[in-house]
Amino acid sequence: MGKKAWIIATESRRLGGIVDAARGVSDSVSVAAVGSSDLAGEVASYGVDRVVSFVASDDVPVEALGPCVAEFVAADGADLVLSNDSGAARCLLGAAAGALGAAVVGNAQALALDGDNVVADNLVANAKAIEAVAAPKMACIYTGPDADRAEGPAAVVECADVPSVEDRVVGFEEAAGTGLATASRVVGVGMGLAARDNLPLVDALVDAMGAEIACTLPCCDDMRWYPSERVLGSSHNTASPDLYIALGISGSPNHTSGFRDAKTAVAVNNDPDAEIFNCCKYGIVGDLFDVVPALTEAFK
Repeated sequence: MGKKAWIIATESRRLGGIVDAARGVSDSVSVAAVGSSDLAGEVASYGVDRVVSFVASDDVPVEALGPCVAEFVAADGADLVLSNDSGAARCLLGAAAGALGAAVVGNAQALALDGDNVVADNLVANAKAIEAVAAPKMACIYTGPDADRAEGPAAVVECADVPSVEDRVVGFEEAAGTGLATASRVVGVGMGLAARDNLPLVDALVDAMGAEIACTLPCCDDMRWYPSERVLGSSHNTASPDLYIALGISGSPNHTSGFRDAKTAVAVNNDPDAEIFNCCKYGIVGDLFDVVPALTEAFK
């Protein structure tokens, strides 16, 4: 017999893949749609059995509903709780894990059953290895393959009673120039840039494109070229732009997982065997110092 699975959704991104993974181990797949009423209507069309909508007023942060969602999911007897890797969903998943006493997996690629246990393939070691984690109750941030929306009738949406909470959004302060989560164009910087003195070359391209800058982890931790909020990868931030251009990036799984939802990815590298070319729609084998100025002029 399969497990009873709940998906916590604050958006529909990667929901097809999460539903598909849950179906493999679950007899029942339900969604807690936390946000607007429109979100509940959208996720109901993903081939799930049940949708429960948790809606609060506009000035209440989604994360404040964590205790309410966790109590509801636990009372329903959930064995498995899944979410994508967004910040709000992670917060809600943590609350549910605590209520269930569930093991937490932060980078689940696939799910299976082994007797009474859910087994999750968890990406570890800077995305270079996979460990199998088994537990009867589990809460997973799912980062595995996505899938198309399942065909079938939409689930009926139920509305949960949401208690009054004291948390309020009192204002917004723009982060230090970064908007990777919502940017339509992103330029990624890797160690192939070689020196800090070469970064103005990238700045010119970014200005011409109207893009945001991202970087690999070594460019932040080792070289100190950019702050951590610019790091794109499974350990930090993800982005799903219309266009992503990777400059001098070798293509470690940690980084490539950060832009896998990009509509079009382009890589520029002088190594024809670089792994990054396996993750991009277009690859340019050439010297950055020749290619980047040409791209800049083209975007102008």
